[in-house]
Formats: sequence, C-alpha cells, structure tokens
Amino acid sequence: MPLLENLFSPGTTERLGWMLVHFLWQAAAVALLLAVLLMLLRRAGADVRYAT
Repeated sequence: MPLLENLFSPGTTERLGWMLVHFLWQAAAVALLLAVLLMLLRRAGADVRYAT
C-alpha cells in the first residue's frame, strides 16, 4: 500500500475505498434484482417476455 499512500492523500485513499465498497453492494443489489426478474420472466408466457 505504500504506492497508494505516496500517490494519494490518506483522505483520498479512504474515499476511494468507500467508493469501492458502495459500488460492490450496489452491483450485488442490481444483480439480485435482475436474477429475480429473470426467474419470474422464465415462467411467464412469450407475450409477457417479449412485451407483445
């Protein structure tokens, strides 16, 4: 980690870390919602899946 500490101030490094944490939980939430949606659509008829 000394390279990051030399490139960025401690506050910037901390903000980047929190940004990564928030990105990961938000991406996991979107992936979960997409998985549920796809599971529900799998059981639906073609007219619902293709919105006709």
